[in-house]
Amino acid sequence: MIRNENGQLAGYVFVDMTGRDMEGYVEEAKKRVQQNLKMPKGYTLIWSGQYENMARVTQRLTWFCR
Repeated sequence: MIRNENGQLAGYVFVDMTGRDMEGYVEEAKKRVQQNLKMPKGYTLIWSGQYENMARVTQRLTWFCR
């Protein structure tokens, strides 16, 4: 899907991770993308959605539970 966000084109990839834990899947995907994809100048890659929310909550709980 391609949309416009903040005046820039944005493309989305939706993934079904049935049978995998989200954090493990995304960490493996990040490594593979970094090894195999050269981003053109001006492009950005953001890992978002439930993963982004989970990472934020984990960071807050880590700080809170100290």
